Amino acid sequence: MGVKNGKTRLISNSGRIALRARKVAEGESLYLDFRFNGHRQYEFLKLILTPAKNLIDKDRNKEILRIAESIRARRELEIHSGKYDIAARDKYDSDFILFFDNFVREYNKRDNRLLYSTLAHFKSFLKRDSIPCSEINEKLLIKFKSFLDSNFNGETPFNYFKKLKMVLAQATREEYFRKNPAENVLNKKTEGVKKDILDFEEIQLLASTPCNNLHVKNAALYCCVTGLRFCDIQALRWKNIQKGVMRLTQQKTGKEVLVNLNQTALKLLPQRARPEDRVFNLPSQTRCLKLVKNWVKAAGIDKHITWHCFRHSFGTNLIIFGADARSASSLLGHSSMVETQKYVRLVDSLKEKAVTNLPELEL
Repeated sequence: MGVKNGKTRLISNSGRIALRARKVAEGESLYLDFRFNGHRQYEFLKLILTPAKNLIDKDRNKEILRIAESIRARRELEIHSGKYDIAARDKYDSDFILFFDNFVREYNKRDNRLLYSTLAHFKSFLKRDSIPCSEINEKLLIKFKSFLDSNFNGETPFNYFKKLKMVLAQATREEYFRKNPAENVLNKKTEGVKKDILDFEEIQLLASTPCNNLHVKNAALYCCVTGLRFCDIQALRWKNIQKGVMRLTQQKTGKEVLVNLNQTALKLLPQRARPEDRVFNLPSQTRCLKLVKNWVKAAGIDKHITWHCFRHSFGTNLIIFGADARSASSLLGHSSMVETQKYVRLVDSLKEKAVTNLPELEL
């Protein structure tokens, strides 16, 4: 019996080569997983196990597994005899999403979650869960970069695309591409914090405006007064809130933040549950963004507000209402004062704009 492992399943693992199955729309796609010359390799067999509805289907799947096992055994012999030629394997029609998914599983650095998010947004852009390496080209990547720029603010599009380029570079080194398709795609970093923030009056306006999902509304307002990112509010458990104090380790930076919850934050919390239960029962990030977009529109706020804008609003309003940069940095959980200084510069620019907008006196 196969061992389930997320979206993949181990079929057999005799010798140095594992035969695995990955869920696809048609059923399960079979592939080989092994190491060669110090690098992890995948060979996609273009064999599909379909759901067995009758004896004919079962017999067909048994034959497919027999063929796959035969290929696995042959590759094992080729490697042992020194006749395995990696260049001869046809990788260009391999599933890049599967390569990406396995790359993320093996990646053990602190920014692993950013890689997971990049993969999720790339699949959302494609509107499918698989794509052959042969279909990934410069034109497609430019469209994905535009997709990121249209849906995210600040440095997020740059960071996501940077991670995709890292995976493409590794895939090129492992000969899934003859030439890196992202080599000439420009990934420009946006400097500073965008001015898509909510001032106190706009936050109050949102609080007074109905939203189609109360958990989404309360979680968003909670982020406005605590500075949590979406990934942190989604993972927030009741054990992180004790005696009016929120303490948790940020998923992006690994740094712990400690926030004394004000009365607004406390009122936004639902009825307390078990320590391991989530505080807010939120749908997917994509669904949350759609709800926020409609909610902001219903409130009559003419700004492009994404979930991360709630964190920006918290940081900016902290400075506006008198917090010093070091206190703001601690509450936001920044790893350095460089990030916090962006909020200080933004507040300074808002003050300059306010002075400039004063009506001119007639003298």
